[in-house]
Amino acid sequence: MTEHAVNPPAKVDSDEAIQDRTLAGSVDELVKAIRALVPKSPVQAEELLTAEQVGDLFRISPRTLRDLAATGRVPHRRIGKHYRFSRDDIVEIIRRAGQSHNSRTRRSG
Repeated sequence: MTEHAVNPPAKVDSDEAIQDRTLAGSVDELVKAIRALVPKSPVQAEELLTAEQVGDLFRISPRTLRDLAATGRVPHRRIGKHYRFSRDDIVEIIRRAGQSHNSRTRRSG
């Protein structure tokens, strides 16, 4: 009886890996859209986005975004009683969300 070499099964991407790549692509698209909307260095109030504008970008309610800002969980600028978000604030929010997603993925795997 001759022995035949057994080929290992082809590596198939897990659903989780596919979701991670999809999420990364979506984040990249969102960052590009934000960079197109917000100037590089906000100097004046007109260059900052409102909670309503950022909420629309992230598809969350402006109230939720303001609550997150009030508790210090997302970076922001405060102008009087109004919350404003710079381009750098938005990029930092995305970065933190990615880190949070990655740590949940590592713990569950």
